[in-house]
Amino acid sequence: MVMKHGRETVWAVGKSSRARMLCRTILVALALFSLVLVSQESQAYPRNKIQSIIQTAQHQLGVRYRRGGDRPEVGFDCSGFVSWVLAQNGIDLGRSSPELIRHGVKVSRSELLPGDLVFFTSNRKRKHVAHVGIYLGGGEFIHAASNNRRIQVNDLSEDYWSKHFYGARRI
Repeated sequence: MVMKHGRETVWAVGKSSRARMLCRTILVALALFSLVLVSQESQAYPRNKIQSIIQTAQHQLGVRYRRGGDRPEVGFDCSGFVSWVLAQNGIDLGRSSPELIRHGVKVSRSELLPGDLVFFTSNRKRKHVAHVGIYLGGGEFIHAASNNRRIQVNDLSEDYWSKHFYGARRI
């Protein structure tokens, strides 16, 4: 609509621009809010399932390490341990570390939540997964450690684990 008074024309256009700007601002705010909610609550499984996974893993503390092992009676290697713990909770993601890393959503080290799978390389120069554990929270993870020959808890900030950290996946 064309108005005869220049001032009224400016006012009408200005009002329309303000309305568009307000709508855009609201849409951006809603999008950002959704991203925050998704990043904070993006567990694929409910909290009680994650707690069950962690409890199942912790019940295996001290079980011996055995290369190729996939059950408590014979011992575990790292991927056998993680696969067994997940299977006890009705989740089948595969048996090897390279299979396990293909599932879930990639998360950064700073975004880790209890129940996330943490992956490591054996050599920082080689970019392939060689080890896996389950993040417990507070910087700690549980895994089948070949060096101490048992299921144990370590801290991600320990020199070896910090240098060999490869990535994490949220299942």
